[in-house]
Amino acid sequence: MRIIVILLFAIVVGLIAAVFGGLNDQSVTVDLIFTVQTLNLAYLLLATFFVGLFLGLFAGLALYFPKYLANLSLNKTNTKLKQELTNLRSLPIRDDY
Repeated sequence: MRIIVILLFAIVVGLIAAVFGGLNDQSVTVDLIFTVQTLNLAYLLLATFFVGLFLGLFAGLALYFPKYLANLSLNKTNTKLKQELTNLRSLPIRDDY
């Protein structure tokens, strides 16, 4: 069921993008630092969307990665402590009184 919903969402987004691209077929001039390019507006919007998407993903990963490494370290410590607790529980209790 989940795959069908994702597939339908992708189809709807693709159709919206196709209509949006068809309505924006003008040529625009983009003045970059070293060159001037004349591009189709739909392609320019698509390119800026994906550049922003990847920059956002990398920024998000920069925030996520240190927490991921800390979580790995804590999981490793937790595993060691669980093993130590299991070993302590298996030892017999000595009563010298």
